[in-house]
Amino acid sequence: MGTIGRFGIFALAAGLLMGGAVADVLASEELVQSSEDELAGSESLAPSDDGDGNAEIALTEATETTSEVPQIQAASEVTTAELGTELEQREITSDPLFMNYYAIFYGPALKGTSAYQPTPSGEQDLNRPILLKNFMTLGYNLSEQLILAGTAYWTWNPVFGQKMAMQDPYVRLGYDGLIRTDHLNLYADMRVHFPISSVSRQNDMLAAFQSYQALSYTVGDGPLTLLLFGSERANVFGKRGYGNDLELYLGPSINVRLSRKLALTVLYEMQVNHEFGQKAFSFYSEPSDLEPGVSWEISPNLSINPYLNLYPGSKMTLSSSSIGMLMSWTLL
Repeated sequence: MGTIGRFGIFALAAGLLMGGAVADVLASEELVQSSEDELAGSESLAPSDDGDGNAEIALTEATETTSEVPQIQAASEVTTAELGTELEQREITSDPLFMNYYAIFYGPALKGTSAYQPTPSGEQDLNRPILLKNFMTLGYNLSEQLILAGTAYWTWNPVFGQKMAMQDPYVRLGYDGLIRTDHLNLYADMRVHFPISSVSRQNDMLAAFQSYQALSYTVGDGPLTLLLFGSERANVFGKRGYGNDLELYLGPSINVRLSRKLALTVLYEMQVNHEFGQKAFSFYSEPSDLEPGVSWEISPNLSINPYLNLYPGSKMTLSSSSIGMLMSWTLL
């Protein structure tokens, strides 16, 4: 599956990913948690906070939202990275046990210097400082197609005191090749998120269940691959619940292989949510975002995907466009 500005900025982002996130986090004893963001997986921030996810993925990783509950974006973006690592690692080793680290960097606008991410209108979003989402997965290949894995998720703000926060962990059971031909492949999984973070407890979340799908189609024997990521997440709340109880995500993507290690990538993310306590069919949409980028396989175990985050539904300017990067690292 596909892995996805200026050189100095990307170098800084890479340094944050590998130096700040990996060194600081792995040295910490608090490494235990999961998603928005979603990709994605979709983990939580504050009611006015932006929960990519998207993931990816995913991912992570549609766009980060104003809900306190985990967001599908992160799930989608993250899951995209996660799948790229987990499914490709089988070509690297026959060992059924695998461990992956992957991260999503949400950077500042292309114009000016800021410690915040931009809004679609080009203003500083004071609820969304620059953010690094970190995911550590330990899994087991039950067979050539069946995967069982658990993921810990934490966030790190490299600004304003370098705050680290543990998020909700999740486990998943995935099946690669649910539909498979020479050019077509469908991956799907089921996930259970455990609301142990302070935010989830504050929102009275009891559990969360998610289904994720990744469909890929390679056109002939050429360099073009078409992908479609989908996610459906249901969050279960208590009587004092707050946040989205249903999140639906769709992310079509294009991957154009330039060489064995380089590819051009484009991801378009869409998401609709239903808020807990609202009427049954009262959904609201997140701003859709477009993410053109470049995927670079630095080594068989390490890949990065710097990208631009654009809001095509609004006037696209340097002030509303931001940089981001996804990193996937196979540790075992």
